[in-house]
Amino acid sequence: MSLENFSPAKKFAVAALLASASADQLMSENEYKFMSYITRFGKQYRTVAEYRFRLALFENRIAEHEAHNSKEGATSSQGQNEFTDWTESELAKLMGHRTPVRQGADRLAVTYPHQFLKSSVDWRETGGVTYVKNQGHCGSCWTFATAAAMEHAHWRTTGDLVNLAESQFVDCDTAHNGGCNGGDVQLAYEYAEKNPVQLLEDYPYVAKDESCKYDSSKGKVAVTSYQNVQINSVEQLKAALNIGAAHVSVQADKPVFHQYTGGVITDAGCGTHHNHAITAIGYGSTSINGETVEYYIVKNSWGPGWGEEGYVRIGAVAGEGICGVQTNPTQPTTN
Repeated sequence: MSLENFSPAKKFAVAALLASASADQLMSENEYKFMSYITRFGKQYRTVAEYRFRLALFENRIAEHEAHNSKEGATSSQGQNEFTDWTESELAKLMGHRTPVRQGADRLAVTYPHQFLKSSVDWRETGGVTYVKNQGHCGSCWTFATAAAMEHAHWRTTGDLVNLAESQFVDCDTAHNGGCNGGDVQLAYEYAEKNPVQLLEDYPYVAKDESCKYDSSKGKVAVTSYQNVQINSVEQLKAALNIGAAHVSVQADKPVFHQYTGGVITDAGCGTHHNHAITAIGYGSTSINGETVEYYIVKNSWGPGWGEEGYVRIGAVAGEGICGVQTNPTQPTTN
C-alpha cells in the first residue's frame, strides 16, 4: 500500500500501526483489505488496541459479506462501507425512529386512487428530490425523512426545490421528540404545521443536540396536512408514490440493510420492527436471476457513499413488506 498521498501525520500513524500489527507475522489478506479500507474511508484509530479491535469487526463483516453474496438466488449485495468497522451499539445509535405504535391513530388512512398506476416512478428524473445528506453520528433519521418528504411536497406545490433545516427539528422539536436520541415523523409533521421550517443555509445541520436557534421570520415551508397511507399494501404505497414522495419506516439493524451496496433487498431476514425513518421516492421493477423483482426506490440519510449512491431498492411484496417498509408510510402536504 502506498502512503504517497497521506499527510505526514497519517503516514506516521499508518506506518506505526503496520509495524506494530505485523511485528509477529506477515499481514493477512484481510489485513491488506483493512488497510485499503482505512484509506478509502479516512478511518483513524488512536491506539494499536483499537486498530486490532476494529480489524476484528471488519473481518467478521467481510465474512458476512462473502456468505451473503454467495447465497443462491441473492438479489442484493453486501460490501464495505462506513459502517463495516462499527459495533452493533454504534449502529443502533443511527436508528432513531421512535414509533412503537403508529402515530396519528385518530387520523384515518387515505385510500389513494390506484386504477391507473404508472409502471414505474422515479421523482429524481423530474428534479423533485434534493441531494442525499448524511445524519452523521446522531439518531436524527426522523428529521431527514421529515425534511425530505416536505422538500418534495413543497416542490410539487410551488416548483421550488429547497433544502430544509434538519437541525431545526433536532434542536427545537423537543416537546415529544428527542433530537439525536430519536423521534417520530408524524409528530415532526405536527411541529412543522405550527413552526415553518427554515432553509438549511439559514440553519446548518450539525450532528448533535444544541439549543434551539429558530428564527420564525425565516420560516420557509410549513406542513398543511399529512396522510397516513394504508399499511401493508403494495398497491396503496405505489398509489401514494404516483402523487409524490412518502416517508417510510424500516428495520435497519441487520447487515442485509446497513451493509447493503446494491441490488434489491428481498431477504425476509431484514425484519419488520421498524427503527429507521427514510423516504420512498419511487418504484420500479428489474430482472434478477431470470425473475422480475418489483421494488421501491428509497432515499437514505447515510450519505452518498452508502448503498446505490445513497439510495436503496427494497422489494415490494405483500404484507408488512421487506424490512417493514409498508408498516408506517405517511405523506405530507405543504405550502
